[in-house]
Amino acid sequence: MRNSPPEFTDTDRAALAHFSGLYSRAEAYYAFTVMEEAVGAPFRTQDRDTTFNAALFLVMRLAGAAPPLGVSLCAVLHALARTAEEKGAWKLARFAYQRLSGLRVRAKGQGLGRGF
Repeated sequence: MRNSPPEFTDTDRAALAHFSGLYSRAEAYYAFTVMEEAVGAPFRTQDRDTTFNAALFLVMRLAGAAPPLGVSLCAVLHALARTAEEKGAWKLARFAYQRLSGLRVRAKGQGLGRGF
């Protein structure tokens, strides 16, 4: 909330800030689940626009911030690049691939078939 009522106490403001953080994290987890189900499935049960929009939402939400625990930026960028290519959004696909090339792979993630 940008304009909180003046009768809010400091405790109320702290609770609202805590709620906003948790809500933002819940949105990221939901979008990642939607995107990961579509990427990890052997066949598509969702429209590619759904995957595209979930990945785009996550890229915008995670811009300049560390992703929440369990949300793989590598998987998000890979899904965005792949769906952007399918839709013909070449500049967006190039942006996602450039961001992917700038990431470092952790030692734990090396050797996994999917790369994330």
